[in-house]
Formats: sequence, structure tokens, C-alpha cells
Amino acid sequence: MGDTCSSRTKRLAYLRNGALRTMSRIHLAFPDEAAAITIWRKELPVCLVMGAPRGGTSAFKGALARHSDTLAMPGEHRLFFTLAEQNFPDGRSLNEAMQAPPDSETQSQILDLILTCSFSGPEITRPDSREIERYALDWAMRLPLQWTSYDIDPEQVTTIVTNATARYLASGVDDLIQLDQEVLAALQEGYPFIRAGLYDGAKDTGGINWVNVRNDISPIVEITPFVLPRPRQLKHSKTRASVLLLKASSDPFRIPSLRALFEGRPMTMLRLTRNPLASVNGLLDGWAYPAFWQHDLRAHSYMPDTLKGWCFDLYPGWRDATQLSEVTVDQWRIPNEILQKAETAPAGNETWHSFAFEAFQSGTAGRTEMLCNAAIAMGLDPMEPQFAAAIAAPRQVNATVSPCAARWKQSRPELRTLATQPEISQLAKSMGYNCGDIDAWI
Repeated sequence: MGDTCSSRTKRLAYLRNGALRTMSRIHLAFPDEAAAITIWRKELPVCLVMGAPRGGTSAFKGALARHSDTLAMPGEHRLFFTLAEQNFPDGRSLNEAMQAPPDSETQSQILDLILTCSFSGPEITRPDSREIERYALDWAMRLPLQWTSYDIDPEQVTTIVTNATARYLASGVDDLIQLDQEVLAALQEGYPFIRAGLYDGAKDTGGINWVNVRNDISPIVEITPFVLPRPRQLKHSKTRASVLLLKASSDPFRIPSLRALFEGRPMTMLRLTRNPLASVNGLLDGWAYPAFWQHDLRAHSYMPDTLKGWCFDLYPGWRDATQLSEVTVDQWRIPNEILQKAETAPAGNETWHSFAFEAFQSGTAGRTEMLCNAAIAMGLDPMEPQFAAAIAAPRQVNATVSPCAARWKQSRPELRTLATQPEISQLAKSMGYNCGDIDAWI
């Protein structure tokens, strides 16, 4: 399916209507959840993890999301802004995200979709019949927003997932990775275009590249790697949810929309920083990874072919890009400049706190202090047992290679020269990274 303006608009409308219908089906089937959402949408405090791409925000948010008192959305909420035509290339904007907030009806739909796709409590290895039904509906919501070029029947998806989960339970194995594999294999039988290698945590991405996948996922709604839904405890009015936790690397470009969406409720802004050398190295790894894409720029003939399967966020001036080395530096620099300005001029309901991802990487002691302070900033008990387990054993999220401190020193030592550029060194210093201490950076 071509991604021209008219066909894209029609396709997004089709996908948006499908998501809203599935959401309505969830609310009808689970009235206790619908009642809880009615309460949360009016008053639940919000915490946004803010940072540049490949700055560690996914791992940081993933650890905080395991606290029992958080309501958190797996993956990013960006996809619902895309459905609402609030991201590039919609709305005649060249920006990553629309600067003007959406209208009140669109805001209401976005918030309801976010809350419907957010969960509290741990993943469940042995779901009961109602939890299976909710899990299958979560797949029915997600799958059409991943493989957007195809008409996917939500009813068929729920049947496939329900039957696959029954087989998993009959095996007697308590391993959600096996459930993932069982469900994906069953979905691939019904929809052969699905590629398991495009899902987060995939062990095998062989044979996947932008050219042979782009026609299956255009328009891009959920960015890759895709989220794998997991069975979760059901939501209701007594669910322990003290704060809604969200993260999207593109959020620095939609701060006005987020402020409008969550106006009138407390907002905790957790800004995560990472030094430019580690960040740019991670961005280059992401661009080289066969399963990371955010924008389809085929229609932009002036762009180099190497940039048409665009990874991570667009930024002001992206149309002038010719070299990947320049792109990745700007993908670190510009979001951090925007966040610097936003932090110095917060909205009345915002409280900002800054953390360095290096503390997360430094070891158990540094990670414990960092995450406990973040939990306190969110109004959460840092001693909650489930959260303590998350601190001790954080999970890998959206990893391209095994985590390793200061990987840039081995893989791309030439990045050291970035620290000699005044624009980079001055911004880094304002974020707490002294370029005179570059050998100590991790």
C-alpha cells in the first residue's frame, strides 16, 4: 500500500476506528476496567520519562513500571498520537510532532487509549480465563497497529491468541517467553506476513531489512521493535495505581500537546541524561540494527537512500541531512536542548527531576540510589518488594547488543572528537558531563 497523503489519511482513519472499536469492546467486556478508567482519566497523576533516543529511557522506565503502584503502558504512547495524525508527516507539519495541541475530542481518545493499554502489577505466567480474554484483546488492539498494510480481523486474532494460550497452559511450562513464541507462531499461521524478528527481544533478525519489510508496516504507527503483549492482572477501581507512567523518545517534540493532555493534574517530569559519546554510539547501533525504523521517507526524493528508512526521531533541520554521522549527533543534541529550555520554564503543575543514565549502569549501588530517588519523586514507596526486584535485576528493553558500559570506547573510539566541538561540549557540560573527564565517561 502506498504511503501517499490521501492513502495514508484513509489508512490511519481505518486503523484509528479499528482501535477505538476494540477499546469499546474491552470496556464492554470488562466494565470494572471501564469504571476505573473513568476515574483515572480525571485525576490520576502522571509521570513522564523524558530524554533523547538511546539515552536509556526504556530501561529506566521499565524498572519504574514494575513498581506495584504504577499504571504503565508497555512500549510508547507515540502510536496513539500517530493515529490521531499528530505526528509527521500528517497535519502539513515538517516536525516530528505537531506543536499545537489536538482538539479536546482527540485528546480524550488519546487518553482513553493510553489508559486502556496500560497495566499495573506483574505479568502473569498462568492466566485464568478472564485474564486470557483480556490478553487476547490486547493483541487484537496491537497487531493491526503493527502490521498496518493489512486488514487484520480482531475477532480472528482473539481466537488465535486464546487457543495458543490454552496450548501453552496445557504444556505445564511457566515461561512467558514460550508463550510469546507459541502465540507468534500461531499468528504467523493466520497472517504469514508477520515476522517474529521485528518484536522486542527477538533472538533472530536474520533476513529482515527496511526494503523487504517497509511495505508491510507502512504507514508506521507503532515503531519497531514491536511490543509483545503479556497476560496481566485485570484492572478495576481498587487497582493500586498512584501514578500513570509514560515514556516516548519523541516527547520533547510534543511538550505542548502533553501539557494540554494532562492539564490540571500533577505531572512529574523525570529527565534522563546520557553523555553524547555513549548516546551517539547507541544511535549508530540502532541505525545499523535490522529492526529499528520510525519514518518511511520514500516519498522524499531529495533524501539519500540510506536515510529513507529513518530511525528514531526527526528534528528541526532534518531535511538537510546527508550524513548519518551528522544525524545521530543532532538526534542527541536537539532533544536535550529542548528539554533544557522546558525544565527552566515548567508549567504550573510540573515538577522536574534530573537523573543520569550512567548511575543506572554503574552497578547495584548507583542504580538503587537512582531508582529509589526517582520513586520518591513520583510519590512511591521505594521499598516496595516488587520494585526492589526490578532494581536488582533490570530487564533489557529495545537492546541492539548486550549492555556494556562505555561501549563506544571499543566500538567507535573516533567519537571522542565530538567532545572537541563547542556546541556539543557546552551542552554536555550544562548536563553535568565535563569533557575534561571524558575518559571517566561510561
